[in-house]
Amino acid sequence: MTSFFASNMALVEKHHPHLLSHLKGLTPFPVSSEHPENFKFKNIWMHDVQNPGNECLSHFNTVPPQQSGAVILLGMGLGHGAGRLVEQRPGIAHFFIFERHPEVFLQALCQKDLSLLLKDKRVHIFLTDPEDMAEAISPANRILKLENAFILPHQPSLQMDPDGYENLRQDIYKRLNQLNVSGSTLMLHGSTFFKNRMSILPLIQKNRLLQELANAFQGVPAILIAGGPSLTQELDTLKKFQGRAVLFAVDTVLPALASRNIIPDFVTSLDYQELTYEKMAPAAPFFADRINLIAMPFVTHKVPCQFPFKEIFWAFSTANLERWINHLMGGSMENGGAGTVAHMNMIAAISLGCSPIVLLGQDLCYPMGKNTHVQSTVLSFDESGKIEDRVNIQTNNGIPAFTNRGFYDFKIFFEQMIKANPGHYINATLPGAVIEGTEVMPLQDILSAFCTKEVSAETIISQSSQHVPWKQTPAGTEKSLKSTLKTIHKLEKLLKVCQKEGESALQGVDKLIKAGKQYPALTTLPSPLRRAIEAADKAHKQADREKIWALMDDITLEGLRTSERMLMEIDRLAENGPYLQWLRLSLERLNEINRVRMNGLSIMKSGVENAIQSMEKNPAFHPEKKLSLLEALRFFHETDDLASARKVIGQMSDEEKNMDEVLLIRGKIAATYMDYEKANGLFAKIHPPPLQKEVDKFRKKWGDTYTDFAALRTSANIRVSLRMLQKGLAMAPDHYGLTLLLQRFFRRMLHSLQQGLEQGPALLALWEDWLSENPMIPELLSPSDFATFLEIRAEKEEKDSLPEKARILLELAQTKEETAPRHIKLMHLCFSLEEFAAGLQHLQAATDLNADMAMHWESIGDSLEANGEDASALEAYGKGLELLPLHAPFHLKAGQILLRHGDIGQARHHLGMYKELMEKPAQAPEESIPNQAEQLLAKEKPEEALQLLIPLQHTQNENADFWNLFGCACHRTGRMQDAEQCFRTALTLKPDHSLAHYHLGLLLQENGYFREAEAAYSDALRTDPEMTSALTNLGVLAFNRGEYTSAATRFEKVMAIAPLNADAFYNYAKTLEAMGEKQKALKAYDLVLELNPDHSMALSAQDNLRQDRKS
Repeated sequence: MTSFFASNMALVEKHHPHLLSHLKGLTPFPVSSEHPENFKFKNIWMHDVQNPGNECLSHFNTVPPQQSGAVILLGMGLGHGAGRLVEQRPGIAHFFIFERHPEVFLQALCQKDLSLLLKDKRVHIFLTDPEDMAEAISPANRILKLENAFILPHQPSLQMDPDGYENLRQDIYKRLNQLNVSGSTLMLHGSTFFKNRMSILPLIQKNRLLQELANAFQGVPAILIAGGPSLTQELDTLKKFQGRAVLFAVDTVLPALASRNIIPDFVTSLDYQELTYEKMAPAAPFFADRINLIAMPFVTHKVPCQFPFKEIFWAFSTANLERWINHLMGGSMENGGAGTVAHMNMIAAISLGCSPIVLLGQDLCYPMGKNTHVQSTVLSFDESGKIEDRVNIQTNNGIPAFTNRGFYDFKIFFEQMIKANPGHYINATLPGAVIEGTEVMPLQDILSAFCTKEVSAETIISQSSQHVPWKQTPAGTEKSLKSTLKTIHKLEKLLKVCQKEGESALQGVDKLIKAGKQYPALTTLPSPLRRAIEAADKAHKQADREKIWALMDDITLEGLRTSERMLMEIDRLAENGPYLQWLRLSLERLNEINRVRMNGLSIMKSGVENAIQSMEKNPAFHPEKKLSLLEALRFFHETDDLASARKVIGQMSDEEKNMDEVLLIRGKIAATYMDYEKANGLFAKIHPPPLQKEVDKFRKKWGDTYTDFAALRTSANIRVSLRMLQKGLAMAPDHYGLTLLLQRFFRRMLHSLQQGLEQGPALLALWEDWLSENPMIPELLSPSDFATFLEIRAEKEEKDSLPEKARILLELAQTKEETAPRHIKLMHLCFSLEEFAAGLQHLQAATDLNADMAMHWESIGDSLEANGEDASALEAYGKGLELLPLHAPFHLKAGQILLRHGDIGQARHHLGMYKELMEKPAQAPEESIPNQAEQLLAKEKPEEALQLLIPLQHTQNENADFWNLFGCACHRTGRMQDAEQCFRTALTLKPDHSLAHYHLGLLLQENGYFREAEAAYSDALRTDPEMTSALTNLGVLAFNRGEYTSAATRFEKVMAIAPLNADAFYNYAKTLEAMGEKQKALKAYDLVLELNPDHSMALSAQDNLRQDRKS
């Protein structure tokens, strides 16, 4: 045993006693004298033999210095990387170490001082796979919802036990995904959830609660229609179930059902984003007043306010705010929440008492190629080829299939619901994943077995509304809301006291710290400061007792994350920090909590006030006011409730319908239902200028909305983006944002085609179809881009042996933008069609635009010469020489023809010119070697470059450029010490060698010496102030330290020097985003994509930021 073992074991017994049973009876291996910091287990070295701590660098690169969140290590070896991470990453809240082999951990206790790691309360160690992973990492549940998690594999452990660690990684990933999805969704969109729920308050009172239908469909068969690809084959059979069962459909499938004249009884919709409405919009005219909605309060207001449902039923989860709304309405029925609309269908069917419950279109896997949804689905995309966490799965028909983690979790959700609600469940999705607890049966057989009686869902729904004694009246709801508003006003006053006293106390503490005074406890502080602290504490405790904060969970997560980070630092200071520093941070945290509460209270106050005002004005709640139809219409228009406005218009006379004010609203409704011709026609009838301005405002808002929608979907599916652009341009053809986005997508497609990317042919076909359907689009594109598109199409036609079509396309391209290379292509096409005169005209046009095109006379001359037409060939070479007198081959070929025909004088002239042009001084061999090495480095062949340079070390020992190049070759081949020596030699020879300073900085930065790297980059800039690479790296270092203002300044300089550098704009955008300047960041991402339409990181960041902005 080593001197470390006893002390390490004592710490294990004290802090990690659960590990002792795993270590019992194990004997450590002997420690090698040659490798005291390494050991071999199962014939594999646990660490790099040359540098056992080498893994630390990889860990540090993955987890930056200022990073927060949690770290999960798969395997630890002797703990070199784990120990350094725990020591040098204080912002990480939890470290989970999973070492599947106790022998390895025992050896680490023998060979390495693990005291820092074992004592740190953030560290959780497991020496076997946990039976319950959720329980194992539960100490970090809150953090994992708020922050990032880093899974760091210890490569030798994975090499030794690949299957064991892979299964463990999958188990961890599954749990992290559950936590991170819920947390990330609320972090990004919590404000949207909250605002949606508050905005729908008045609607819920006007509509009905799902509770009214509880058990109303007892024993009635239910068909739950999801949007899997197998549904396409079942639509004809499904139609037979109308009037024989109650049909529940997810919102996605409405266009597909409309295409077969299938009318479900209920449709479920849950999505909080406005884009959701686009799933349903094409089907709105068909389903007007024919189907009922089941939704939860966080759904986007567009769904209940725009789609023309017959009736709307609201369901509520156990979320605090939804429970509050439910009680406001007098309801009490709750559900555990639905992950998808398909889950919501099942919750609804169970609540209504349906039996049997049949699942249809619930594929949850990829057995049928790459389709993810039924045909006619609006917002779907191919993701089967992009699955990273593929899971093999059983299907109902026995055909092997696979799924992804998301679908797999949905399947588990169904199985849990079935287990919790015993009943008769049938899975009619034969190609779909097996769902435990269901009976598998073809849809056709279900019809004859269970659906023989007529079912009138409309009658049952009507009867259920006759007697609902528990439901709150509108007046009662208004009264409850006003009581809540009073509570909010009272709390606002209290929070202002918290703010005042908290800021006063913080200023007092800052003065003491600045004066250098130390105080050990609260009782020793000056009396005024103590009183301020006590007053702040009292006010905060009073505020803490209020129950209203529970309603604001969705909008306080960001503040909670900040608070949790501060609490970690407070705990550290409590153990060994100065009292005043601990006190200062504690006060800062209280002030931050107060700020978050004030913000949340403001949002809730606005929602409650709007709900009260809306209910006071709503004619449905106040029939005693006897509002005219026009007044009622105005109210619904003002509240964006176009579905209700449509019903009011239906009651108007023809004369009223043609009033300008009504025409405006009718036009908006027509646009919403995708009848653009009708909308534009109605708008054209409006005459007064003020109302025409309202039309312009509507078009502007419409364009803004669809610009955002198109931008949001572009990384997932360009087809969806084009559909959103098409909708936007239909009502806002002059919208700048739409046009800009269209041009960007078009350029991105051209780039994919020009680069020969795999998706190129499919993109070309997609755009050809889309442009033929939308003939106005080419006028919105840049002439140059559209000409390039036509040229690419011409190349395709030529490859397909259709030269005449290719020629037509090229000539059309020339009308958009005339270029010399295109004339040359037309010349060759004309020659292939034996239209020589036309071909020569194109060559002449090409040389008129660009004299360099004259070299094509050479190929013409070659052809003529090969056919024995020397005179014509000589004339062709002569035409070329008129424009390119220094083109040597013209002289050679002309001279040879002249020589053959005896014109010695002219032949001598041309051959002499040829010789003169071809003779160049030869480069000394040794002088050319560095150039060759540089070329090899550029071609990513550093080892070959190094071998060329090694022999020159002694002859080039005074050449700083050589030592800089030699250092680059050493660096690129992993010879770090040699590289550093080379760069320092170069700087000794030439202290102002900017590239040597820069390359030395790269080396230092890569090895974690950030301050030294920063100094090297600064030295490089002293010699070359416009070295953008050094400026960029200084910006990155500042960014990683959290010094965003400094980083932004560096990136701004890079952009000024290199205005076409897309990466510079990307770095600047990321910095603005980190500074909270989200609007400016969006504009910066736009500039990145202008410069490089395929900048994947910018596309992803922009999508995330737009999502955040929508919330």
